[in-house]
Amino acid sequence: MLCLTTQTTMTPGELLKAAGVQLLAEFQEIRQCNPHAGDSGTEAEEILKKFLADRLPKRFGIESGIVIGPEGAISRQTDLIIYDAMNSPIYRVGRKTQIVPRDNVAVVVEVKSKLSKDQLVDAADKIASVKCMPARPLSEMDQPVTNGPMANSSTLGVVFAYDAYTSLETLAENLREINERRHSREWIDLVIVLNKGTIGYAVQLPFSAGMKGWYGGQTSHDIPSFPVYIHEVINKNYDLALNEFFLRIMAHLAFFRKVTPLDFERKWHL
Repeated sequence: MLCLTTQTTMTPGELLKAAGVQLLAEFQEIRQCNPHAGDSGTEAEEILKKFLADRLPKRFGIESGIVIGPEGAISRQTDLIIYDAMNSPIYRVGRKTQIVPRDNVAVVVEVKSKLSKDQLVDAADKIASVKCMPARPLSEMDQPVTNGPMANSSTLGVVFAYDAYTSLETLAENLREINERRHSREWIDLVIVLNKGTIGYAVQLPFSAGMKGWYGGQTSHDIPSFPVYIHEVINKNYDLALNEFFLRIMAHLAFFRKVTPLDFERKWHL
């Protein structure tokens, strides 16, 4: 059987790099045409939302809104929530604010036009207000995610900025200072500054010189973890920042749990 393909000289990495250039160009156009910072920030969210919505698996939706925990805890307003749209009940407060149950929330993203230390603190607080809510333990109520037993109930927390007032090194120092006040389960997992690079974490096993991958938090409170060293990592390959952001989200979504968060024993009272 003859397979016909369109010839191209671009590699996958170059294609994703081009997508990052286009995304930044769209944002710069909005900034030039709209002098109002608040409106510009909203437009920045919409650009990133459309970029993700066009590329994420159809199982997942993306909205702005609030996360509600199994015990009635409520998060702060979150810029972008990536959630399991196939299994999550839909609630809305107004036209643009969606309420999503914690067990269906895979990723939260705080979007900044130009990131400062104060904005990083604010983003960390908003992300922690979601991640501090414990997910229900994985159980027989969960549907299979893959052919194996592996599933993830944690929420990935990301800060996405188009630019920053300071260097990545300074932002990394700010992040360490912020992290000292919180449990590692509540940390920001990844900081993306589109025109500078990324800040994240890597795991180093005891007595090992190398570091393996990115650290995204534990998959369940019921799974014990062995001692590892966690290192903050700065990557200045800004041309691959969008690629890192997208691949990290896709890897997290690939194993995210499938469960309908219905509590038949609880009656909600207003």
